[in-house]
Amino acid sequence: MKFDNYTLFFAVCILFVCSCGTTAKKTTERTVARDTSTPSKGPAPYSPSAKELNTLYAQAIAAYIKQLPSTDRKKMDTLFVGKNPDLPKSLELPLHIEHVPLKLIEDWEHATDKLAYRKLSIYINLIGAFLEQSGDFIFVTFYINNEKKALPQHNFNVHFGRDSIQKQFTLDSTWFDYVYPMRKKQ
Repeated sequence: MKFDNYTLFFAVCILFVCSCGTTAKKTTERTVARDTSTPSKGPAPYSPSAKELNTLYAQAIAAYIKQLPSTDRKKMDTLFVGKNPDLPKSLELPLHIEHVPLKLIEDWEHATDKLAYRKLSIYINLIGAFLEQSGDFIFVTFYINNEKKALPQHNFNVHFGRDSIQKQFTLDSTWFDYVYPMRKKQ
């Protein structure tokens, strides 16, 4: 039986493609097996004590208040903190931080009603996460528009480092993220 050049070329290409698929499958199987047997080298999660949590949350809130523009700080009459599922159940915050009254709010509707008539108040959702060597907080700040809808305004981030010798958290950095579309405050 005689094959022309095109048929031979086509047959070689098919064999090559088929052999590549088989090799790739074997490589993938080996890689998966190796990956599942190797323990993770990521940072270990950390569970601060109740006292340490209270202190860290209070320090993070103080950092937030200090970083607000002075005009907002002077006018602010209350800081409302949304009691979301991420907040530790044992969390006890002081009544005032940086001379600003603090109120935990459990339901969203109560918060929007309060903020609708108290324009000088700020509503935040606060999320904290801890690793062995660091602690991070994200404040999502909301404002209420004329339709009494809470809209996100900006995020504020607080990063604490944890000294491996003294085992204490210290404030490392803070920054604002303006990730939400600009809306006219009403």
